[in-house]
Amino acid sequence: MKDKVQKTKAEKTRSFIIETSAPLFNKNGYRGTSLSQLTEATGLTKGAIYGNFKNKDEIAVEALKYNHSVISDAIAKVVIPIDNMCDKLIAFAKFYDDHYFFISGTGGCPILNSAVDFDDGDKKLKTVVKGLIDEWRGAVKGIVKKGIRKGEIKKDVDYESFATTFVALIEGGIMMSKITDDSLNLSYTVEQIIDIVENKLREID
Repeated sequence: MKDKVQKTKAEKTRSFIIETSAPLFNKNGYRGTSLSQLTEATGLTKGAIYGNFKNKDEIAVEALKYNHSVISDAIAKVVIPIDNMCDKLIAFAKFYDDHYFFISGTGGCPILNSAVDFDDGDKKLKTVVKGLIDEWRGAVKGIVKKGIRKGEIKKDVDYESFATTFVALIEGGIMMSKITDDSLNLSYTVEQIIDIVENKLREID
């Protein structure tokens, strides 16, 4: 019983460190986030932090996963209730446009930030970023495949190509909006996705 209580406390501390450090990593980047910033934000000592994580890399990985999960959970609440698969794809894309200022205010897209921040030497972090991109593409492909089965999306649609285009347009739009301080750039790319869905994917009865 005592071990279970201790484990619970350790898990709570670990979660606290991840959730507190996540915004720092997303705004400042991996290299721009120092241990002193982590100790100041969490109120914990260096020993307490490294008592829960092997090194900064491990914290960064978990922070990235957490940042990604916050956005993914918010998207799921919007997308899951929608029945039609084309409408689901449109809602998926529009989420980023509708919530751009929230995403931007928390540092931007965590996948994009991490992809830019990590170089080829950060193999573990790069692998995590790749996995999250694959997960994103997989979610889009899953929607398209289901739409084809339901007869809502044309049978000859290349879901691999569309999923890559979807992710690239969203990430490109976010990047340009962030750099230019003009959210219209993201709006333009979202409009392109909607146009593709309506004119190339949607099966018209």
